[in-house]
Amino acid sequence: MNTFIYKLLLILIFLLSYNVMCFYGINSNTIYAGYLLVGFVLIFYDRSEARHNFLVFFSTIIVVCFGLFKIWTDNSDGSRFMSLNIMLPIVLFGALPFYSNKYDRGMWKSIKYIILFAFFLEVGLAIWERILMYNVFPHTLPEEMVISDIGQSQYNQIIDEITEDKLMDKEDLVIFRSFALFGHPLQNALIVTTIMTFILFSNMSMKSKLSLWLLGYIAILCFNSRSSIVGNIIIFLLFLMRMASSRRERSTSKISLLFFTIVITASVIYLMNSKSFGGRLISMGLMDDSSAQTRIDTWNIFNNYKLTDFLYGHNYMEINQIYIVSDIFATENFWIDWLLRFGLFFVMGYILIHYFILKDFYRNYPLSVALITFISFIVLASTNNSLSVSWLPLFVYLLCIKAFDPAKEYNNLL
Repeated sequence: MNTFIYKLLLILIFLLSYNVMCFYGINSNTIYAGYLLVGFVLIFYDRSEARHNFLVFFSTIIVVCFGLFKIWTDNSDGSRFMSLNIMLPIVLFGALPFYSNKYDRGMWKSIKYIILFAFFLEVGLAIWERILMYNVFPHTLPEEMVISDIGQSQYNQIIDEITEDKLMDKEDLVIFRSFALFGHPLQNALIVTTIMTFILFSNMSMKSKLSLWLLGYIAILCFNSRSSIVGNIIIFLLFLMRMASSRRERSTSKISLLFFTIVITASVIYLMNSKSFGGRLISMGLMDDSSAQTRIDTWNIFNNYKLTDFLYGHNYMEINQIYIVSDIFATENFWIDWLLRFGLFFVMGYILIHYFILKDFYRNYPLSVALITFISFIVLASTNNSLSVSWLPLFVYLLCIKAFDPAKEYNNLL
């Protein structure tokens, strides 16, 4: 099959985010339905990942059947959107070409270039917005998510921080947040952090990956996501410890690492202290009263309900009643969103499916790298509801595992 289809599909996925489609008046439901249809057709192509990996094929069928069943049995607000979010990542990943030494090496090399291209575009746009103090693509939530309140908490964090599209006074330097391509700053930060982490532990040259990581971290400062600002520093420190203790690294690489670490540290300190990049962390701390309280209040649900009350998913009206009884207005945790909408049985099954998939995909990775990339993704994702309002972060994560596989020949680039 012509590789043009795969390349076009990935480019559209990265470029046509929900916010971009809203900005240009494109019907996102039609586009996402098209992604699902094309992905499901490509799954049955003889060189697809799903056809060569029974675990992926079986998991895809199970998730799609559950998602369609949920859409069929629950017509309430938000159900269709959230069902689409759980189906698209694994369907689109299963549709991608299976890597082998004989086939598709060039295809996966192209996929990696597309990821890096999207990374440059995303990071560049974030920095450009911060320089101009202007959001090119304003943050927009899907209408049915706004109605159902599932994603409403994303607005709460920025509603008092932005005056229309352009900020007016000096104090706004501290609270400005770039939206770049993927909407809410937390979602942008999660996607960029995922790509940054895989780049950092990749087979790229030390110069290339540290330069890319620095660009990514500047974008994280532009998104003004406090958890990601701190989280990426921890990831970088783990990287330094791993490199310093490695006997395989040449002395020249360690010298380059020392030099770039000094450059990175100086650059970050300058941007944060002199230019107010990442100002929310300095002015508000890691935990402030509003957002921290929202995250804590979410767990009030279990003061009034038992876990067994959530064995099966609830519809919109039932979830609103749970909010009222628990005295909360929104959630800041995708686990809670999934539990309320899909139920405990689904959440446990979804975890089990991805456990076996990730165990298989990570087989060529050093254990330390597998743990760092996985834990960083799941911890940052758990600080917000990005995975319940978008399918893209999970898809990017799965894509990066495959694209940056250290055992593949295409990973000698850069």
